[in-house]
Amino acid sequence: IKLDLTIGDFFRTSRTVDFNEYSINNLEFTLQIPLTIKPQLSVINAKVIEGNTILTEKNFPVEIVRVTPKINAEESLEKSFLKKTTTYEISNKGNQDIKEQFTTLRSVFVSIFSSASDNGEYSDGEFRWEVALGPGEVKEVSLTTSYRTLFVLIIIIILIIGGYQYFKPEIFLSKSFSE
Repeated sequence: IKLDLTIGDFFRTSRTVDFNEYSINNLEFTLQIPLTIKPQLSVINAKVIEGNTILTEKNFPVEIVRVTPKINAEESLEKSFLKKTTTYEISNKGNQDIKEQFTTLRSVFVSIFSSASDNGEYSDGEFRWEVALGPGEVKEVSLTTSYRTLFVLIIIIILIIGGYQYFKPEIFLSKSFSE
């Protein structure tokens, strides 16, 4: 005997079950409805089928509700010489549009050498992005911190001081006494 469950035109599952005569079996189903399905009233259609014959069919009303969790962010890091790029993959796991602010903490010193993608702004110790996502949408933002400019500046200062010390004119003072 086969049990067939359908919800609207977006979910269908079936399970084959062995029944003994006059037995009662409890079956559990996990219904994973796609995130892109908007809130709505629908019907669960349950059919018990043996071979090609429908033994019984029953409809149950169901309401698919609004799910609006906070945005989800996954972080990945790419490092190179004195440069670090952090990429955040921001996603909406709900079935509603979401508009939130995504933030990541950074010190003032780090912010001097950092640049944010997609109009990210630094304020009060954190970088901020305004994110608007539809159901199931994903957006990537990145934060690049590069100390290369600081490194080059320090090397130039060291070269200037070293060059000055090497090429500065020697000053000799001599004193002579005569009677």
